[in-house]
Amino acid sequence: MDSEFSVAQDESFWYDDGDLVLQAETTQFKVHRFMLIRESEFFKAMLSLPATDGDKAIVEGTESAPLLVLDVTASSLAGLLRLIYLRWGEN
Repeated sequence: MDSEFSVAQDESFWYDDGDLVLQAETTQFKVHRFMLIRESEFFKAMLSLPATDGDKAIVEGTESAPLLVLDVTASSLAGLLRLIYLRWGEN
């Protein structure tokens, strides 16, 4: 029997107009791609490259909000997003 887990949307970082969903552990964050590209060389490099058939990180989603699964803790990703968004005046 397969074990099931539920995925939760982070309340602080779930923007209806976001165009990218990041998942860390079982938490998803719907954010703005341009914010990540502007503030992070890591995300700039990752999101500027075209996806390949062997790319396992982007697993589902839609064209407007693909899902990118990251190998970090949800609290670490939330902390990074807090730094990025607070810099631009978001709460």
